[in-house]
Amino acid sequence: MAAALEPGPITAERLTWVEGGRRDIERAQASGGGSRMAFSSYIIAATPRSGSTELCDLLAGTGLAGLPRSYYRRDDVLDHARTWGVSSPDLIGDVAFERAYLETVRRVGSAQSAVFGLRLMWPTVAQLSARLSFIHPDPLDDAGRFELAFGKPLYIHLSRQDKVAQAVSGLGLGRQQVRKSSTSRSCESRRGYVQRTWAQSDD
Repeated sequence: MAAALEPGPITAERLTWVEGGRRDIERAQASGGGSRMAFSSYIIAATPRSGSTELCDLLAGTGLAGLPRSYYRRDDVLDHARTWGVSSPDLIGDVAFERAYLETVRRVGSAQSAVFGLRLMWPTVAQLSARLSFIHPDPLDDAGRFELAFGKPLYIHLSRQDKVAQAVSGLGLGRQQVRKSSTSRSCESRRGYVQRTWAQSDD
C-alpha cells in the first residue's frame, strides 16, 4: 500500500481517499474480525515535511485505524512516559521500562481499535531497533523486531513528490526554530539583566 497524498488543505477529495481506506478496514473486519486481516499493525515510513502529520490525523479520525504517532522519537520518549505514568528508567537499557513503555505504546497507538499505528522516520529506525533489542535480544533484523513488538505490520511509504517544496518547507521550519531559540535566549538575557539590576538596587 503506497500513500500518495501531498500536503495541503483537507478537501472533499482527501476525505474520500481516507473514507475509502476506512471502508476497506470495515470490510476486512466484517469478513471475520480483525484477526482475519493480513496485518495487525501499520508503520508509516516517512520523511519530515512529507505530510505525515496530516495523514496520521486523517487515519486516526476514522476511528478504526488506531492513533499513529512518533512514539519512539528519542526526544519525546521520556515525556510520553511521564504523561502515561510509566516509571522512568533506572539506567539505559532498563528492560522493565522498555517492556512497560512498549505495552503502553501498543495500547495508546491502537486507540481501542483492532489496528496499531506508528509513524517512523528514518533517523528513528536504528533507535527503535536498539530499544527493542533489550526485550528481543536475539539476532533479528529491524523488521523482525518490529513484528515481534507490534504484530505483523503493513508498511506505508509516504513520500512527497515535490522534493523542492519539501526542502523549502524544512528550511522554513528550521529558521522558525532558530528564531524561537534566539528569542528565548534574548528574553532570558533581558530577564537576567533586570534581576541583576534589581539586586544591585537593593544593596
